[in-house]
Amino acid sequence: MLIALLCAGSNVWAEDLPVAAEPGPVILTVVNSVAESKRYQFTLQDLQSLESHTFTLTHDWSDSPHRYTGPLLSAVLEKAGMKGTTVKLRALNEYFIEIQRPFIEKYQPILAWQEDGLTLSIRNKGPLWLMTPLHQYPELNEPANVSKLIWQLSTIEVR
Repeated sequence: MLIALLCAGSNVWAEDLPVAAEPGPVILTVVNSVAESKRYQFTLQDLQSLESHTFTLTHDWSDSPHRYTGPLLSAVLEKAGMKGTTVKLRALNEYFIEIQRPFIEKYQPILAWQEDGLTLSIRNKGPLWLMTPLHQYPELNEPANVSKLIWQLSTIEVR
């Protein structure tokens, strides 16, 4: 009986406590490959809290323009405290690309989490798709640079 009263009392107290909102699952992990203990994890909510940028463009996987929204890759790396010169981006299926800091600084790619106002899903190249401003730089439309548009991005390693 005493246990039942204690449990009943704890339910009353629990009702008075604020409930924290669920932050959502981690969708991106950024790690320093030299010091692997240095890692930063982002939820979609974390990425949405960074300043968003939008590109409207056509690419090899669509016949019409689409609008992509997300934070700058450079802002994500800065938030994670990563300062290396080589950035390896890995997809859920283990496909990866490597880019150098000068590429990031010159072209300012975004980690798109949204296409045409809809949140990207894993089924639709999400949760994140590295998108470069193809519409501003003709050289980004060359096959070597188009291949850098990695989708289903889940991990970034910096060295």
